[in-house]
Amino acid sequence: MASIAVALPDEPRAFERALLRRGWEVAVAPWPQLDAVYLRVSAHLYNALDDAKRLAALLAELGVRSR
Repeated sequence: MASIAVALPDEPRAFERALLRRGWEVAVAPWPQLDAVYLRVSAHLYNALDDAKRLAALLAELGVRSR
């Protein structure tokens, strides 16, 4: 599991729903005390490197930037 600080193009809950509509279950956690938003990504035995690459490509396509 990893938590990654990001800058989102949309409100966190709306962004999380957009990912779910595309078939990705990724926790989007606002942290107001730090003025930050984190994506929590978790992989398991059934995930492959290609899954991570596809998610990274989708996040870039949707305008997510690292913080």
